[in-house]
Amino acid sequence: MCARALVRDAAVEQGLDDDGAWSLTLATSEAVSNAILHGTPCGEQGILLRLLPWNDGLWVEVCDCGGFDAAPLPPGPEAPHGRGIPIIAAVVDHFEVVP
Repeated sequence: MCARALVRDAAVEQGLDDDGAWSLTLATSEAVSNAILHGTPCGEQGILLRLLPWNDGLWVEVCDCGGFDAAPLPPGPEAPHGRGIPIIAAVVDHFEVVP
C-alpha cells in the first residue's frame, strides 16, 4: 500500500473530514517524495512513515537519514523541484523539519 492510501485511510479512521484528509494526504505525499528524491534511506529500513492518533487528528512523521539545509532557497519559476516544503507548510496545522 502506498503512503497516500495509508494516510487517507488513517485520517478517515481518526474522523478527519474530506478536506482534512486530502490536505494530510497531500502533505504526506510531498514529504515522502522529498525524502525519496533528496534524502538518504536509513539502511534496509528505507524511508520511515509513522502515523499516530493525535488529539482530534493524525500525527504524520516522515524520516530519512540524509542531511538537510535549514534555509533552502525558494525555487525559480522554471525549477523542477523545491515546492514541497512550502506546500506542506500551507496545508497542515503544524509542520516542523528536524535535521
